[in-house]
Amino acid sequence: MREEKSSREHLADRTYKFITASFSGIAFLFILAVASVLAYFSFPSIVVNGLSFFTTTEWNPKLNSNIILIHGIQAMQGSTYGILVFVVGTLISSGLAILLGVPAGLGIAIFLTQIAP
Repeated sequence: MREEKSSREHLADRTYKFITASFSGIAFLFILAVASVLAYFSFPSIVVNGLSFFTTTEWNPKLNSNIILIHGIQAMQGSTYGILVFVVGTLISSGLAILLGVPAGLGIAIFLTQIAP
């Protein structure tokens, strides 16, 4: 027959469940906070450069140019910015990390569970 859990074990299980759920919620909040900060501080650049900010590769700040207002945001006249090179570089380096990390992680997991339990 199956024994009933004691109230102490039941309380420990509920406490553990609450703590792990809280940590997972906090992790989600951190990701949301990072995304919000990135969106907030990149907004002026996106307004000045338009959506071509994401699709061009030219990064050309005209440091000796005049400061002008574009849609109420100060910008250097004639400067252009594009982040496509940075996005592609990030994706390539992340892909390489996955190519190296997944086989190593699977190999270690299989070794630990099957050969050296």
